[in-house]
Amino acid sequence: MSLIRYMLLIALLTAPCLSGFTQTRINASQIEDAFIQKNGGALYGDLIAATSTVEAATLAFPGDEHVFFIRRDGGHALLRSNLDLYLDPTNNGTAGAVIVPTTRMEFPDFLGDKIRFYSHAYKIGVSAFDLDITSDRNIKFHSDTAEDLMTIAGDAGDVSVKNNLTIGGALQLHVFTSLPAGAVGQVIYFDHASDDNQDGAYVYTSSGWQKL
Repeated sequence: MSLIRYMLLIALLTAPCLSGFTQTRINASQIEDAFIQKNGGALYGDLIAATSTVEAATLAFPGDEHVFFIRRDGGHALLRSNLDLYLDPTNNGTAGAVIVPTTRMEFPDFLGDKIRFYSHAYKIGVSAFDLDITSDRNIKFHSDTAEDLMTIAGDAGDVSVKNNLTIGGALQLHVFTSLPAGAVGQVIYFDHASDDNQDGAYVYTSSGWQKL
């Protein structure tokens, strides 16, 4: 703060009340910075002091067409802006700090993406009656001690599990009317067009399709 501005501020703070406004007195040694605005014949503003807090019904940061303010809205603390909001405790990646919510996080009740990750190719969202998990290729499930416990691979949606697969309900196989080219371990249901004796579940082995 320049010497002239500082002396002007001290004069304003120690002068009699202006235009009926309540006078504010703060010890000069406490003042860190100040903002004084002239509106008509009145002067008003805010002080930032070393031993005080900033209190206001709304804390706003004006700038052209942009909106950014913090205020209380009933029982909620409201932070609103038409700009993207960045919470960056890492100092632009130079520190190892993280953001730690101390309670649950909630999202508004609308359909679409809720969380987006790297390049927006990985995301979690909500569509009608569905929780959508999207990956650029594979979706993998891990525990803290073992990786790849279950994998949904590629665009075809092939599923593999690392150990036993337990099914509590019925196992529904795709029904084929002719035996396709297979891969070892593949299981299908074959419905022959004219010979019911050939109908049934088939598994593909190293020697070809075998009826179970």
